[in-house]
Amino acid sequence: MRYQGRNLRKGRISEPGRIYLLTTVTHERSPLFNCWDSACAVAREIHAMEESTALRTLTWVLMPDHLH
Repeated sequence: MRYQGRNLRKGRISEPGRIYLLTTVTHERSPLFNCWDSACAVAREIHAMEESTALRTLTWVLMPDHLH
């Protein structure tokens, strides 16, 4: 089965001030964030983006192979 992501996005729009759930996955779902240093680097970047107001989160969770 081929991924049909484009079809999933039909009719969707983005609006400022709305709440969105985002998920990102590592390449081939490799458990990169099992490594403490890698996980800490991601956490530092999220916090830096929040401090610069480029990003505003309610909460987030970092899993071994993805981020919510």
